[in-house]
Amino acid sequence: MKHGSWPAMTDRDFFHEIPSLTAEHALREETKGGHWGTIISIGDTNAGLWLNFGPPGTAGVVVPVTTTHLFRDQTGISELEDLVGSSLIVLTELEVSQRGKPYLRLPSDSDWAWLPFTDAQS
Repeated sequence: MKHGSWPAMTDRDFFHEIPSLTAEHALREETKGGHWGTIISIGDTNAGLWLNFGPPGTAGVVVPVTTTHLFRDQTGISELEDLVGSSLIVLTELEVSQRGKPYLRLPSDSDWAWLPFTDAQS
């Protein structure tokens, strides 16, 4: 796989489930990759949207305030709560906040995919 400055690695090493990411993962030499998860809650803050994928302390995805409107337009949601239960795939680097929480920053308008379905489809 070759994508700009992305590392060469196997699919197994490239893709990670967001709720399983820890601050220790961010300390590794290479933290870029594909990350996916099911959104369980959303926080709307001054910094942007915070998409949560597990209990407190679990890695989340921040949608910077500068791209919040674009994100909402591209997902087609009318209410933020419409995101709950859907899945997100994001290609970015794992970071750690000043408070020690691992997070992924939505990188652009093209390095992510919103999957508007829930895990419990029948």
